[in-house]
Amino acid sequence: MVSKIRVLSENTINQIAAGEVIESPASVIKELCENSLDAGAKKIIIEIQAGGLNLLRVIDDGSGMDKDDAILCLERHATSKIHDAKDLFKIQTMGFRGEAMASIASISRMTLTTSTQEIGIQLEVDAGVIKSMDPCPRNRGTTVEVRHLFFNVPARKKFQKSASACSADVSKVITSLSLAHPDVEFVFYNNDSLSFHAEVGENLEFLPLLKERMDAILGDSIGASVIQVDQQEGPFIIKGFIGAPDNHRHNRTGQHLFINKRAVVSPAISFAIKDGFGTRIGHDRHPVYVLHLEMPCE
Repeated sequence: MVSKIRVLSENTINQIAAGEVIESPASVIKELCENSLDAGAKKIIIEIQAGGLNLLRVIDDGSGMDKDDAILCLERHATSKIHDAKDLFKIQTMGFRGEAMASIASISRMTLTTSTQEIGIQLEVDAGVIKSMDPCPRNRGTTVEVRHLFFNVPARKKFQKSASACSADVSKVITSLSLAHPDVEFVFYNNDSLSFHAEVGENLEFLPLLKERMDAILGDSIGASVIQVDQQEGPFIIKGFIGAPDNHRHNRTGQHLFINKRAVVSPAISFAIKDGFGTRIGHDRHPVYVLHLEMPCE
């Protein structure tokens, strides 16, 4: 009797996993930018076409990869971030699962160019299969170009938002990452037009950098009247800025909370901050804040 249960191919497994990791162009940008940040990048350039469905490109000046690591990063559960289960309790990096690159490559046509020195390696990958691999000139860093996202997963592509909505989602991801990492320069091009450029100021201390980034993203009018927060209680540190009572919005788009540089949505903290203003803010209005909370990973 022929068995009804079959072992799936590695490529099929990757495509299924991609549905869990990669939901949209914004998901791709988030994963790739976090890889760049983990590689120590100080400048990240993001380019998209048609909301990212036709083209996404992330260029960084991070540590780059050698040939062996470039090949290995396209394998599932291949990561430089952890070595065993104990490391899960002391993660300092943005990523650790080792699934992002394999998942993205399996549902797109990818070009990976990376270098640890002046000569790098370029891999052409089609639906997770490496088609070519050649040496190429490149300064230290990595470029990941993703074309025709979801081309081989029509059901997933069918339910994507419009190009303009996808672009807006990508912009939100970049905005959040730039507030989480005010010491990193972010440049965003949408359909060949400069959409966003977050530069790094001359003052390299965290709070001045965050203040400049907050002004650039949320507007000088908000940044002109803010309350600086800089407190430590045991191993817990909170830094950032809260808008003055006259700086409020009808929604929570001006609220940004980061725990160990990861964006977090916390209704409890949002309510507590608003409650602190008492009657100085209307019940249907919301204060603006950018707060960084640091705590032990465990």
